[in-house]
Amino acid sequence: PAANSMTTLFRLGRFAAPFFVLAMGLPAAAAPHAAPVRPAMVLPPDVSGATPIVINISPGHSTSRIVVPIDKSRIVHFDQPFSRVHVGSGDIAEVVPLSPSTIYLLGKKRGSTNLTITTANNAIVAVVDVVVTYDLDGLRQHLSDLLPTESVEIQPAGDALVLSGHVSSADHLRTISAIAERYAPGAVTNLMTLSG
Repeated sequence: PAANSMTTLFRLGRFAAPFFVLAMGLPAAAAPHAAPVRPAMVLPPDVSGATPIVINISPGHSTSRIVVPIDKSRIVHFDQPFSRVHVGSGDIAEVVPLSPSTIYLLGKKRGSTNLTITTANNAIVAVVDVVVTYDLDGLRQHLSDLLPTESVEIQPAGDALVLSGHVSSADHLRTISAIAERYAPGAVTNLMTLSG
């Protein structure tokens, strides 16, 4: 399937219909030649009301960077229209053009890839680095809601997620570690200590 190839090519000409057509069944990825029609992608609730990440593209080879949590998505709006989006690795990120200047970006697997934005005559408009990582913001919010009095530092370190700081009790330390494991199974390094 086109979505799993190392380089996925999207042509916006196939997405010229109004936006509501996408929601009603437009294929998630159209290949240059006829390809099996995949089920329509249903945009997650957190994306439907999200403010688009705006990336300013200037003529030439500008580079930007987008960080997307795994299994999360972003709507990215470019300040000038483009014709094609080449995805370096469809295993890491999936892209659906929504309009000539907007894309839907989904983090599928941890890792790094890039998007190459081109015009109709294959001139490069921009290269955008995409990093798919652990959902650090979600973990921080979860811990803050559950244990608001504890101060825990959460940082990625290569393939690991490092927890540090001082916590008030052994029970809280175990709880924090258990929650972190849900966000990064088998990849949590615990450097937290007990206060006092």
